[in-house]
This record gives sequence, C-alpha cells and structure tokens, in this order.
Amino acid sequence: SAASGLRTNRTTTIGVVVSVLTNSTMSGYIRGIEDELLEAGYASILFSSDWQESRKQRIIEIMRQRQLDGLILISTERNDEIISACLQDEIPAVFLDRGSGHTELPSVQLNDRLGTQLVIDHLIGLGHKNIGVITGPQNYAGAFGHRQHTIRPLAEQGIRVEPKHFVFADNYTVAEGERCCELLLITNPELTAIFAMNDMLALGCYEALCQRGLECPADISVVGYNLRTFTELVNPPLTSLRFPRQDTGKSLAKLLLERLRNSSAPPARHLIQPTLTIRG
Repeated sequence: SAASGLRTNRTTTIGVVVSVLTNSTMSGYIRGIEDELLEAGYASILFSSDWQESRKQRIIEIMRQRQLDGLILISTERNDEIISACLQDEIPAVFLDRGSGHTELPSVQLNDRLGTQLVIDHLIGLGHKNIGVITGPQNYAGAFGHRQHTIRPLAEQGIRVEPKHFVFADNYTVAEGERCCELLLITNPELTAIFAMNDMLALGCYEALCQRGLECPADISVVGYNLRTFTELVNPPLTSLRFPRQDTGKSLAKLLLERLRNSSAPPARHLIQPTLTIRG
C-alpha cells in the first residue's frame, strides 16, 4: 500500500471531521461514510474539532502532514478555516451544508427550510399561535439558518414574530434547553408551544416544564429536531424532525469519491429531505 502510494501520489486515506464526537447524531453519518469508503478501498481517519480553534489548526496540520486524499466535514461553522485550508491546498473536500453559504466545494445539504416548515405546519395545525423557538449559537451554520427558516412560515400564517420569541442556546445540551425554556416562559407567559432546534434542547424543556408544574402537551407542546432514537422512550414520546443520517453519510462519501475521479467538475450539491415523526 505504501509503495502504491508513492507511485500514484495517493494514500487511499480520507479525513472525516465532526464537530463533537460525543454527539449521538454523528454515529449515523460516520457509519454511512465508512460503508462507502471501505467499499471503494479507502480508509478513514476521524477528527473531532470540538469547535476549538486550536484543535482545528492541529487537524489542518495533520491533514497536510499525512497528505490525505480528501476530507469530509460533517459540521462546519459559518467561517470555517478547515474549508479555507482545503481550498488553499487544493485538497478534494465535501461538507454537510446547513446553510453556511459556502459554494466553492461540493456539499450535501439538509433541507432545513422544508424541515422547519413541517414543524411549524404541525404546530399551527394543532391550533398553536403563540410559539417560542430555541435555536443554537449563531456562529453555527445550521443554527443561523434555522432562525430565518422559522420566521418565514410563521409570517406566512399571519403569526407575529418578535425577538422575545427566540432564545439562543450556548450549546446543544439538556441543561441549556432547560435554561432557554425557563427564559422563554418568563418573557412569554402566553406560550402554548416550543420548537426546540435539537432534541437535547427539547428534553431540557421537559425539565423546565416539570419544575414549573406544567404538563406536556396539556399545557405546552414541545417539538424537537434531528430525531434521536431514545426520545421515543421519554414521557411523552417526543415529536421530532428526522433526517436519514446514514444515507446522508453515504451521499457525502459518494460525492467525495466522484470529486477524486474528476476534480475539474463544478461543485455538485445533493439535497436530503426530512420527515416529521409525530409522537406524543
């Protein structure tokens, strides 16, 4: 393998960068990527940036030292230096796009616009007009887009949207969901529904409602995002939006393999559609 690499100037090794390795949603993406890469004869090296600048710089150093054939980024910030390094070094790369605005590289895009539309339509269909939204840090590409995607369908239904209806979490944890939910309830006592842009944030809402003696869904409805399998076990089982993560991982790997075969082709974009899983 090493001798072949010297002849072909290829290492048959792909870097896979995730934001947080402990995030359970990443496992589906990684499995789909690995299945496709192994089938094509490639090995992968997994990196976790943890949203830290020092770790990202180290990843870039290793990427250059190991002469990786390509890179797959599962999560990016709006201004991601790893993408900039790939462009500078002309390293074939693809990324999972949540509305980052990057157009220079091939990407697999999750249709968050449709996803938020499905959730808002569901809540309005249940009769809700006072809806609070918890989204993530605005330097995260996905969280930044979620806010805009949510305002549009609410406005189209004639529902007034005010800044107080939105709370921004510092990270995607149960504790942050509890804090943000409490803040929403203080500033919006008339709320009848909360749209949490992450299932962990939604579970934090359950905690905050319980502390206040409120019942879900009798008093306030809660909907999550990026469906986690264990959320069917909570009480009540959580309604959430699902993207097919393993299929998304496969699409990312296929897109990179296509890029390796034809580096001069214009950047391709694949769109992944969501479904709403309605529970309790």
